[in-house]
Amino acid sequence: MHDNERKRLVNIILTLANLLVLSNFLMFRFASDPNRWTLNLTIISWTIFVVALVSVNAWLYFSYYKKN
Repeated sequence: MHDNERKRLVNIILTLANLLVLSNFLMFRFASDPNRWTLNLTIISWTIFVVALVSVNAWLYFSYYKKN
């Protein structure tokens, strides 16, 4: 596989994975009852979102970018 094609495919995979995490967060956020959203729940949901985003990107980085 050519280097440019591999980079393009890896970028597509990274973009789709990030969109999947974002869509799950937004689905949970907007499907919930707004009256239930306290400050603690908001902080917890944003923390889970950031941790999921970082862990998915770290996993993909070590799976695709570090391969020689």
